[in-house]
Amino acid sequence: MYGMVNRAIQELIISAHGQPVWDRVRAKAGIKEIAFVAMQAYPDEVTYSLVGAICAELEAPAEVVLESFGETWVAYASSQGYSTMLDFFGKDMRSLLRNLDALHTRLKTVFPHLQPPELGCEILDDNRYRLHYRSHRPGLTHFVVGLLRGMGKRFATPVTITIEQRKEDGADHDTFLIDFLPVTT
Repeated sequence: MYGMVNRAIQELIISAHGQPVWDRVRAKAGIKEIAFVAMQAYPDEVTYSLVGAICAELEAPAEVVLESFGETWVAYASSQGYSTMLDFFGKDMRSLLRNLDALHTRLKTVFPHLQPPELGCEILDDNRYRLHYRSHRPGLTHFVVGLLRGMGKRFATPVTITIEQRKEDGADHDTFLIDFLPVTT
């Protein structure tokens, strides 16, 4: 994964828990880098080690940590200059969902070592979509749940996310039901 992901994890932990907690997480994960280079590719094991160390330090299940990180990732990516790109691929959550694979294709021109998942969006009706998620990286189901919630926040679109099937449970790939809720004022 690219350093941008690890930097986002670092910033999330420091902002929510402080530098001393981050220092302990980094030590538990065996990470010597003080700072990650955003455009540098790192082995996936670095990111997985960070998540494991965060779980141990905060005494939190991986699902909670991954959902929290996924939810903040959308805002983080926007703050790092990717807001315009996100807007190009979707002016609302529904259009962005339909264009996620195209977004990843575009990102591969910026990040040449990117190994993105395959994403397919199935429109069940105006208020329910099914997202198909295929990745060679295991264990990121709850990160995707968080991403979808983060997208909902970005577009002020209330949604509920249901994990329909998981590769970890023997399915071919993960699927998520996304229900768009009525906006209340």
